[in-house]
Amino acid sequence: MFIIKMTKILKIVAFMALLHCGFTSSRVISTLYALHYGQPAWMVGVVLSTYAAIPALISIHVGKFIDKIGVRIPITVSFLMISAACLMPILFPYEQFGFWPIIVTSLLAGTGFVFTLISGQGLIGHLSNNKNRATAFTYQSIAFSISGVNRTGCSRLPDRSRKLLLGVRRRADFCAPRRRNLSAPGTRPTLGL
Repeated sequence: MFIIKMTKILKIVAFMALLHCGFTSSRVISTLYALHYGQPAWMVGVVLSTYAAIPALISIHVGKFIDKIGVRIPITVSFLMISAACLMPILFPYEQFGFWPIIVTSLLAGTGFVFTLISGQGLIGHLSNNKNRATAFTYQSIAFSISGVNRTGCSRLPDRSRKLLLGVRRRADFCAPRRRNLSAPGTRPTLGL
């Protein structure tokens, strides 16, 4: 019985890590995408704040909602929201639609991940007992750490795979630092962006 429950917990943790990788990759890529297309720093701040704004406002209500209806629907909704967030830059490119798809991406990914986090942690807590609860949540923490590190590794995948995984419309030439002539008048270092 213990092995069956731990197997279920590990499957849930792996699924949450996959969604976490999509969430963190979306956060990094959307800010770099905005900077690449010349958005000012305050707009990049708006993009980053929208990842947390809606989740901060609705997280208590999401928890109550999950307690009422269970975790199956919220985890499905979170998967669809994060997938849509990763596909948004491909379906609505900046050249045609401007800056708004980046904002929608951040809203979808942030809101979707709050559903993932609350429902996944509730499910892990429900499936574990007093003896293995600490171990189960430790696995979740390790999986989130690995998926956070993996987002940088995903940027080195072949171009077609990166488009599908991270939602980048074209090869991310903005990830490579640009060489600038810093001795020319009127130039300043910009961290390679």
